[in-house]
Amino acid sequence: MMPHTQIRAAPLSTSLTPTALPLPSLDCRAALERVFDEMVEDMLKDGVVYAEVRSTPRALLDLSQEQYIDVLVQRVQVHNGSPWGEQLQLRVLLSINRGRSVADADALVAMAHAARQTSPSSPSPPLSSPLSFGEDGNKDTNTNTNTNVIVGIDFSGNPFLQPFETYTTAFAEAQRLEFRATIHAGEVPALADVEMGYILDYLYDGGSGSGGGSGSGSGNSNGRSRIGHAVHIHERHMQRLLERFRVGGRRAVPLVEIPPSSNMFTLKLGGRLDKHPTLGTWLAEGYPVAICVDDSGVFNTSLTRELELVRETYALSHAQVVSLAAAPIFHVFDEDPLEALRVKKLFYAYAERTEGRDGIEGCLKCALDSLFDSEGVLSYVTGEL
Repeated sequence: MMPHTQIRAAPLSTSLTPTALPLPSLDCRAALERVFDEMVEDMLKDGVVYAEVRSTPRALLDLSQEQYIDVLVQRVQVHNGSPWGEQLQLRVLLSINRGRSVADADALVAMAHAARQTSPSSPSPPLSSPLSFGEDGNKDTNTNTNTNVIVGIDFSGNPFLQPFETYTTAFAEAQRLEFRATIHAGEVPALADVEMGYILDYLYDGGSGSGGGSGSGSGNSNGRSRIGHAVHIHERHMQRLLERFRVGGRRAVPLVEIPPSSNMFTLKLGGRLDKHPTLGTWLAEGYPVAICVDDSGVFNTSLTRELELVRETYALSHAQVVSLAAAPIFHVFDEDPLEALRVKKLFYAYAERTEGRDGIEGCLKCALDSLFDSEGVLSYVTGEL
């Protein structure tokens, strides 16, 4: 694997190819389960406490699309009910791909709804993670009984293919079914204005279709929607988001997901995160962002590494890094009112296991205390913490 500092920049049109390289090996149920288990292992080692796993269902050699979803849901439920679920909670996002047809998108939403209404038909084999808890490693000791693991619909894929507005019927149905939305947007300059406007209209008003991005309704926002990347965003759209945030707070706007290493690569920033076109503005304004990992294998990185990169670039304090890492809790798609308290407990447990270490992993409980009120509910946090 290439060292992190040796990853060379490339335009998005060509850099999409390496991210697709692992797909041919994911051709059967056994491979899907192995990849899932190894992903969980990586997250546990990195200290992740809550993750919404994005996947584009597809037919494999021994699975239909519906069965693919079934296996994924089973795997998440088995994990969440195991002792590992006391350290890391998982949910599922199913992704609509720009390269697929409108009929495929409509069918995916229908399959997501069907899977959410029924439990998987057959048990999944025990998790094979080496992070075992001994003989009782697969015993259901977790008190979490939430079986509704599909919490949102994602929009992703090659940005040079179909525009977002092509799939408005699918996303309108997803909204009717109360799925939350996370949308890859503004990945290339051509998508900075008109498509961004359509996306913001959908998030604000449920899809007015004007493309102006000036909607004022609630739509899919209320702190429960997200935009991926948004590295190319017209100034009027950025200012609209910032104004909504200043007036209504983080619940009034979609969170922006930013994977630093991926963005540096596709934007050809020469390894200089300080040249990122939007991240500095979001941080300076206190706008809600989530630092993410985009294809950790391709970019040889981890969530801790990405946060450390942001900390070094923008000279953040440890308390600010903890705030940055915890702020996405406001925007998780799980509607369980106890989820914030659960994630708080996971953060505390992680702090206890890592207290005294250097770097981001040495997060202090005093910093966590500042994120929650006396009743354990996540309170408002800005970049000034």
